[in-house]
Amino acid sequence: ASYVNGLSVSHDGTQWAYDEAQYWPTDKAPLDFYAYYPYNATVASWDAVNNCVALTAAELGTTLNDQTDWMVTAAAEDKTSDNAATGVGIVFDHITSMIVFKAIDVTEDTRYQELVTIKKIEVKQAAYKGNYTAAAWTADNASRQDVTVYNSSIAVPLTTAADVTKATVDGGALIVVPESVQATTEFVVTYDLKESLDHVIAE
Repeated sequence: ASYVNGLSVSHDGTQWAYDEAQYWPTDKAPLDFYAYYPYNATVASWDAVNNCVALTAAELGTTLNDQTDWMVTAAAEDKTSDNAATGVGIVFDHITSMIVFKAIDVTEDTRYQELVTIKKIEVKQAAYKGNYTAAAWTADNASRQDVTVYNSSIAVPLTTAADVTKATVDGGALIVVPESVQATTEFVVTYDLKESLDHVIAE
């Protein structure tokens, strides 16, 4: 049985706050601590069989800069009131994957730079929902979506490697369910080519 389960804990930058005060067992019974982020009691639970946090139908979202980056901890086991003074240390690990796009300027000759303008970057059939347990994800294939990572119609066109990094890394990387690349997964880059001084660059 759980001594405390699903307790919401927050930090205001100065101190920790709990939904309600909790106290150590008076008989020094050992406790195991685990945690996850963000708090969602309907999605997260403790998998006693695999001794880990489990997530059911966890959603990451598909809006850049507004996705859920799930984190979990391993169990800190057999802690008693002897740990009250020092506290119980737990380490959060990211369990999602992040997709970023980077470009390389292949020449320092300014005559041949900015010949390619990236107009759109898309990830087809991205996995953004699934179940997690025993340190592994199972993607919900029925919920896959096409996600636009960058679109020049609503942003500045990308003409240099630095532009690409700023737009797709600093501007918001795509968080997805970790998995091998599926047959339905595509990375689509739409771009324009300009004629150089002495030749035409072709696809």
